[in-house]
Amino acid sequence: MGTELSNWFLRFAITPKCNFRCEYCNPAGLKQEGNIVKEDDIIDILKAVNKVGVNRVHWTGGEPTIMDIEYLISSARQIGFKEQVMTTNGSKGGKLLRHLVDRGLSRLIVSLDTLDPERFEKVTRTKHFYDVLDTIETSVKILYAPTKVNVVYMQETKSEIPSFIEYGKRLNRIPNKKGDAIVKFIEMSQNNPVFHQDSGKSLYTSSHSTRDELFEELSKIGSLEPSKVRGNNPNTEYYRINGEGITIGLITIPSLGYKCGGNKCTKIRMNPYGAAAVCISQEPTIML
Repeated sequence: MGTELSNWFLRFAITPKCNFRCEYCNPAGLKQEGNIVKEDDIIDILKAVNKVGVNRVHWTGGEPTIMDIEYLISSARQIGFKEQVMTTNGSKGGKLLRHLVDRGLSRLIVSLDTLDPERFEKVTRTKHFYDVLDTIETSVKILYAPTKVNVVYMQETKSEIPSFIEYGKRLNRIPNKKGDAIVKFIEMSQNNPVFHQDSGKSLYTSSHSTRDELFEELSKIGSLEPSKVRGNNPNTEYYRINGEGITIGLITIPSLGYKCGGNKCTKIRMNPYGAAAVCISQEPTIML
C-alpha cells in the first residue's frame, strides 16, 4: 500500500479559524467557532498516513500559523515527511517563516488580493499589509521552491492585475535570491458556505469576475505561453508571459464548471474536525 500512496499528499486544514476577516470569505466578520482536532491528534494522523507511504503534507486553514505550526512542522519532519507546503495569509512576517524553514518547511503559498494598503485593510479588516509583503520577500530569498502569491481577482481589483505582474517581476529581481515568485490568479468560488447566505450571495453577484475577463486583462500585458510548474492541483494552469520574465498561474474552476481533476489529482483532504475526503465535492468521512 505504501507504493500505491507514495504519489499522494495530505492537504490538512488544521484550523477553521483565521486572524483575517476577508470580505469574500467572511463578509459578516464572524468569529469561527467549533471543536477542532488537537495537536496530538494531528500528529497521530500524520503518523498514520506516513505509515502507508504518504510523505508530503500541505498545511492550510483557516490560518495555520495561529496554531503551534513550528511544533507541527518539526514533528512532521521527524515522522518522515519529505516535503511540507503551507498556504498562509503571511501575517506573521518573515521572522516566523525563517523558523519554519529551519524546521522543515519547503514551499510557501501566500494569499494577497491587493497591493493597495488601504484596500488591503478594507478586504481583510486587518493592518498586516507590510507583514505579508515581508513574508513573501523572505520566502523568495530563502526558499529554492517557487513562492506562489495567490490573488483572488474580483471586479474591484481587476485593475490591479498589471500591478501584480510588476510586483512578481520585482520579486524575481531580488539580488542573491534562492527562488522565484509566481503570481496565481484565482476566480472567486462559491465553495465557501458563506455564499449560501444573503451576504455572500450579494457579494458574489457584485464582485465575481470570470475567466474571460481575466484573460482579457492579461492579453493587454502580453501573449501567454503554457508552462509547467511544481504543484499538485490539476485545475491550475501555468503560463509564461512572453517578454515579461514571470510565470503566472490561473485557477478558474467556476468558469470551467468545477471540472474533476481526474487521475492527476492526488490529494487527500483532512478538515479541522478530523474528517477526510479525496475531493472537495465529496462528503467527508470522520476519521477520529
